[in-house]
Amino acid sequence: MMRGNDEEDMADAEFIILHDRIIKSQLLEAFSQMKPIELAELRDAFERAKPVVLKLARDSH
Repeated sequence: MMRGNDEEDMADAEFIILHDRIIKSQLLEAFSQMKPIELAELRDAFERAKPVVLKLARDSH
């Protein structure tokens, strides 16, 4: 996710999310516990990727 909405990163994220059956609430919890990303370029890329990753996750088990 650190490269933004990168095709390879999103394919990897999709595989992990589907394989491990990660749901949106788990992602939101993980995002809320993250330490702030200091480098603006990485922070911006992460913020661009977040909605894409959340769409990959299911709403509940």
